Amino acid sequence: MALCDSVDIPVIEDAAHSLGTTWNGRNIGTIGKVGCFSFQSYKLLNAGEGRILITDDDDLIAQAA
Repeated sequence: MALCDSVDIPVIEDAAHSLGTTWNGRNIGTIGKVGCFSFQSYKLLNAGEGRILITDDDDLIAQAA
């Protein structure tokens, strides 16, 4: 994260296989600019072919919607 932050590269986390876990006290999916979770039928939490994107950036959410 420090390297990406130093050159202004946003990190997109693929957190599909880490649902509910933490790293250094932070929830997986909340460390980068965007967290992505897949709920494909073989994942821990399954919703057919569902997926979500999480971020705290309101502008990014508006663009994604």
